Amino acid sequence: MILGIGYILNLDFTKFNERLNCISSEVSDWIRNDPYVNIIIVMNTDNKIHDDCLYRLNEYIKDNRVEDDESLVQYEIYGFNRILRSVKVLKSGGKTNTEISLLDWGEHTKPFYSIYGKICCADLVKIYSSYGENLFSENIRGSLTSDINSSIKDSLDRNPESFWYLNNGVTAIADKINKKPIGLGHRNKSGYWDIENLKIVNGAQTTNSVYLFSKQNNSEKKLEEAYVSIKIISLKDAPDDFSSKITIASNTQNKIESSDFISIDPKQEIIEEKFKSIGKKYIYKRGSRDEENSIQSQQLALTLALRSTNMADVVQAKRNFGSLTDPNSAYYKRLFSEDFDAREVLNDIENVSNLMKIEEELKKSISSPREKNYYSHANRFLEHICLMHNIRDKNVISNLMNLIKNNIDEEFGKECYLAVLFKNTKKCNVLKDKIIPQLKSLL
Repeated sequence: MILGIGYILNLDFTKFNERLNCISSEVSDWIRNDPYVNIIIVMNTDNKIHDDCLYRLNEYIKDNRVEDDESLVQYEIYGFNRILRSVKVLKSGGKTNTEISLLDWGEHTKPFYSIYGKICCADLVKIYSSYGENLFSENIRGSLTSDINSSIKDSLDRNPESFWYLNNGVTAIADKINKKPIGLGHRNKSGYWDIENLKIVNGAQTTNSVYLFSKQNNSEKKLEEAYVSIKIISLKDAPDDFSSKITIASNTQNKIESSDFISIDPKQEIIEEKFKSIGKKYIYKRGSRDEENSIQSQQLALTLALRSTNMADVVQAKRNFGSLTDPNSAYYKRLFSEDFDAREVLNDIENVSNLMKIEEELKKSISSPREKNYYSHANRFLEHICLMHNIRDKNVISNLMNLIKNNIDEEFGKECYLAVLFKNTKKCNVLKDKIIPQLKSLL
């Protein structure tokens, strides 16, 4: 199974029959987007998988870590009882009926009934454990694995009692909401409801992250201390299209991104003046009017990362580009705190832009899916080497990519997952140390 997954991730479809080959182009497009991979192991028993098999699976997960704490590949085991629960949900029409207890609750009665309040994270875990992804069947997307999720889990671990203050909460719809006649203290302090067919339309990432956190050791007490805001809207008397309107509205409002906070960082004003002194407009506020040949903060962040002598910065430009413009991240603080010559950096910004164009031209000239994959995954690494060694010529860049490929095959094997390699600082440092002495043959 692991061998077959390796072939697919490396776009080698020659080992497969027509059933897979007929969708190979769609699979190739998907893999080029650096996906997280979830291996689903389905069995018609609840017997445990043999320790030898689990060992091999866990070794494969370790081999595909981008850093010590994160792997691009995970696995889930679906035993008999889990399958049975899924069948029961399907037979009930996919309905997710549950009971909910809320603290500090309130309600709206017109024009459509809705309730709001704080739900304990431990209760949210119980609901997700019962229904899984079926809770998100009305959402525009399911639960994703991302750095945002890691941040949510970290917040739960470090400061569970403040989690409610730091989280945007959950929005849900339900076919019907019935308050249960159970006294839980002061009328508006706590309340208990029967919720018919609960569906989360915004907050899938929060819900999934809380659930994943519950799998960690000693998480139970912290989950009981943490709360999330929740709003549940009843569709009982609402128009037929109201659920769609709620889903769209909940997911399309302008959200404040982490990168927006650079607009209040005094360092950005200094950088703006630097570029202004050489006749360039620097834009670091979202929504500011673009001007021809202006410089965006994202362009500057990428170039500063690629110019860095610290491979961790280069890897982060590939792994999580958004963190480079997040004032709370160590990468932003390191990259934007250093003084730089505006003309020199401007020249490198233009060089990076030209390198990207050359990469696209070379990529289009290649027919092999595996060879194309190198330009998709190795781009930031390649651009870093080119900037550091003043490489601009198209033929030299092509030869450099071949040099990278040959060293990868030799050091990490032809079947290594490229998306993992170029998001792993240690592996990229090893690769760079092997390549630099060989550059003389190209220049």
